[in-house]
Amino acid sequence: MGADSIRTLGVDTPAERAARRPLAGIATWLFRTQEGILLLVLLALCVALSRLSPVFASERNIFVLLSQISLTMITAVGMTLLIVGREVDLSVGAMQAFVGVVAMQTLNATSNLFAGLAVAILAGVVVGLVNAGLTLGLRINSFIVTLAMLTILRGLAYTFT
Repeated sequence: MGADSIRTLGVDTPAERAARRPLAGIATWLFRTQEGILLLVLLALCVALSRLSPVFASERNIFVLLSQISLTMITAVGMTLLIVGREVDLSVGAMQAFVGVVAMQTLNATSNLFAGLAVAILAGVVVGLVNAGLTLGLRINSFIVTLAMLTILRGLAYTFT
């Protein structure tokens, strides 16, 4: 008996079953994984909200929603990379506040948008390098380093405002 005769007995490989039902893998992922279920809940919520309020699905509202979550999403991507590397950064919120204060102070002093952005980026890079230097160079636990940096940056932000 060869490989062809086995197929005639009704024995299929998983690849052959998937080829016959291409949407089965997607349906399985949607209904059997946590991410898939969350996606379905999000879609159901969007449909329900657009039924309740016609303004919800408007282009303007979608733009407003995306602009409001952009900072959170950028932070989440960075935190994901840290967590994958088995590190943690508790100072991200305080750094965002501090960098915002530095940008506005520079903008108020110079009336130059590019100077404000440049100083804000420089402040963020310096804080990141200090955190990295203490964590990687001196081998201090990132939890301790970023907890201390959170306190320092929060104090500086309060001082400058």
